[in-house]
Amino acid sequence: MEDIFGTNSLATEIADPLARELYELCQSHRVRAQNWHIEYSDDSERMWVRFSREAAEIPAQGWKLHISANNASAKEVLQRVFPVLLTGATSFKVASSLRQLFRLNQGEGGISQVGKFITVYPGDDEEAVQLALQLDAVTQGLSGPRVPSDRALRPDSLIHYRYGNFSFRSYVQTPSGSIEAVLRTPDNQEVPDRRRPRYEPPEWVKDPFIEAGIAAELPVFERIINGRYLIVAMIFASINHIVYLGADLENGSSCIIKGPGYAWQNNLTDRSMHRRLLHEAHMLRELMPNPYIPRLFDVVEQNGDLFLVMEDIEGEDLALYVRQLLHQGQFVPLRQIIEWGIELAEVLESIHLKGMIYADIKPTNIIVGADRRLRFIDFELVYALDNTGGHISGRGTRGYMSPQQLDNLPLAFSDDIYGFGALLYFLVTGVDPAYAPNPSRLLERPLEWLCPEEIGPLRKIIGRCLQETVQARYHSMSEIKAALRAALESIETHGTVSQETVVNELNEEGRSEREHFGELSMAIMDTICAKAQTFLDGHSRAWISTHFLTYGLLPRDINTGNAGILLALAELVAEHKSACAAETLLQAARWLRDSQPIGKEPLPGLYVGESGVGAALLRAGQVLQDKQLIVAALEQGRMVASLPHNSPDLFNGTAGRLRFHLLLWDETKEREQLLAAQVCGEHLLSTAVEINEHEIFWLTPQGYGDLSGVAQPGYAHGVAGVADALLDLYEANENERLLPLITKAASWIVRQAIPAMEDKSGLSWPRVAGGSAHPSYWCHGGAGIGRFFLHLARHNLVSGAEEIAARAAYVVAHSTRWTGPTQCHGLAGNCEFLLDMYQATGDHRFLKEAFLFGHLLETFAQEQQGHIVFPADSPTVFTPDYMVGYAGIAMCLLRLSAPERLPHQLSRAGFRAYN
Repeated sequence: MEDIFGTNSLATEIADPLARELYELCQSHRVRAQNWHIEYSDDSERMWVRFSREAAEIPAQGWKLHISANNASAKEVLQRVFPVLLTGATSFKVASSLRQLFRLNQGEGGISQVGKFITVYPGDDEEAVQLALQLDAVTQGLSGPRVPSDRALRPDSLIHYRYGNFSFRSYVQTPSGSIEAVLRTPDNQEVPDRRRPRYEPPEWVKDPFIEAGIAAELPVFERIINGRYLIVAMIFASINHIVYLGADLENGSSCIIKGPGYAWQNNLTDRSMHRRLLHEAHMLRELMPNPYIPRLFDVVEQNGDLFLVMEDIEGEDLALYVRQLLHQGQFVPLRQIIEWGIELAEVLESIHLKGMIYADIKPTNIIVGADRRLRFIDFELVYALDNTGGHISGRGTRGYMSPQQLDNLPLAFSDDIYGFGALLYFLVTGVDPAYAPNPSRLLERPLEWLCPEEIGPLRKIIGRCLQETVQARYHSMSEIKAALRAALESIETHGTVSQETVVNELNEEGRSEREHFGELSMAIMDTICAKAQTFLDGHSRAWISTHFLTYGLLPRDINTGNAGILLALAELVAEHKSACAAETLLQAARWLRDSQPIGKEPLPGLYVGESGVGAALLRAGQVLQDKQLIVAALEQGRMVASLPHNSPDLFNGTAGRLRFHLLLWDETKEREQLLAAQVCGEHLLSTAVEINEHEIFWLTPQGYGDLSGVAQPGYAHGVAGVADALLDLYEANENERLLPLITKAASWIVRQAIPAMEDKSGLSWPRVAGGSAHPSYWCHGGAGIGRFFLHLARHNLVSGAEEIAARAAYVVAHSTRWTGPTQCHGLAGNCEFLLDMYQATGDHRFLKEAFLFGHLLETFAQEQQGHIVFPADSPTVFTPDYMVGYAGIAMCLLRLSAPERLPHQLSRAGFRAYN
């Protein structure tokens, strides 16, 4: 057995308790484990430690076992099952640390992955049954969540099972780019192995656990509870709770039914959720009557699960209310925030006067009623200072917990004061503290950076609520009410002070800012090189995406995968002239050139598919001046040209491959590539849907999930991206047949525009034609659509194109500072659009806003193992990907270092920037 933690490791040097326990177990069972191959990485982002018996054959599919555990039980579960697994198993994997187990059990990999502490891959059905029996016997009395995708052996067992894929080779990539495990049917057909949050065995398999008599009968879900309450519809579902709209069959009224979530249904190993619901019921009774709190009607138990029946409060949650305003380019008016603040402070004061702490203040726990008044819901974590009914431990919500609550100190009124400040922070900025880079120091991202609106005296109130020490905060809700009433009187009397000067001061250091952003991009380049995995041949390197979409595989795409990381690294090498990084670039390009698509059928797309692979090889070849890589890119182009056309869009389909062929044409002048681009153009001409003589759009065909069958204005998947690629083609071949198509597409997009911002000076767009305003992202919103109109403006093809682009940019600059850091739907992609606007117009206001976005991006930076990384959409996922990871963020920072010179990378101008 290898020393999986390094040849000189000592248990005391391993910080994580679970990783240390695994090390010690490997040492104590060294003789028994000597015939095992152990796959371990010291990368903190790697999810698993994998064990496989040497020379054993692992089937491609079969009945897999999952052993559940939580952070409290994991160490003991591992101690009990490890000897059994070493003796009787063929292959298994263990969550690599308590941090990774916590991520699994929080649902970061999807609800279906909850509870999967250890996964066992038996060699056959007999081994599966025997191991299930033995593992069940040794884990009796321990606790863990239910595994939603599996069947539990018994309601009181940690052992779960499902029939599924075992092999990393048995994956396919769907036309939309999602990666799915596959199963092979008895008649040799491939079908998806989908992990849904419910047990669904394939219809052709027989359950060996039931046949062996070791699987107990489990309760069946019933829509009528206690013979009285009918479940009408699911409102909300999570790991911990499911909330239903219900009907009381006795009195004919509507009600809300709250029961255990996916991880706790029929779970007799851990009754903590049962106790939490009982606790919530007790707190509601203690707080009634109160018009700001839902009435509790009943508490019922059925099949071992507990349900609360409560008043149905009509309205929408506060988070949704604020988001809808932001999508329209607006913020909650200052007066409304203050009035709501006073109202909420009064409710919290009434709770405190009863000796209770709410302990989980957040916008999703507050309902905006039809009368615009606010009401609290979800009283599960309310804590009684006299401990009436017992305290149910619960951490609260990331970003809304005080430092003391995070440290598990006894709850106090000051924790609610901090949470109240975090709620005001959200109302003012639109930034959800739950996704903040540093959840316990929200003010590291200054309010004036995040909110362009005037907030006057609220800045001081929020600042005092969010102080790190208890002594520095307000001492009571009564004090907060007084401060808010004074603030209301102040703005009525004196108005507020503009924040423009703050932004100007921030951006006066233009030259040094550029150098700073260049240094940040260089630091990410070093991280990308350090994260590259070297393969056995010693001459090729690749990256493992840790995004949940990729299953820990080595995808090849630009969106998530090696093509995008290679593309970014090429640009960084071109700018920073690093010999070491250039060598990594060459080795990674070799890997990408020689790798094969996931699944049998190659996909043609630019962001998902073989066009993206070719574009990355081309850019690497340009930067390294390597003719072999450019030849490899040409071969990719020929292969892509042979593939059938399906979706018209830029991300997955014909528009993206058109742009790739033009990139090859620009570099090589190979006429076949221009002809291939023209074939793409002809296909788009023939598939356009003309709705009148002035407007056209394109539809995504079936097979692309929720993208299918709908007309979308956006850039990644919609009309703007298609028309922009056609404009590229017109610039290359001057075929005037393309112009009516481009202008008609622009007319259709203009008709979909929604005036935005308080004064209607901005423009937003819906995700789908006829819908409500969508956030102004690159993928589906104004940041991408604006790029198309900026391109149009260069040719004077559409009247007012530059103004349309500018109005889109106003919304981006004003109303998207709350977003995450990524290219696809975050600060990096939006910042690049502001840089496009600056380059096209010379208007320094766009450059100032871009620099501000750059500073907001920098607040997401973290250091891991001596390297700078940025999170993806989730604040706990760090991946080197292009569209949803830090490779793409590096591209934005690189452009900020030379904002006049560097264009958007994945464009014809971008590929010619250094030529």
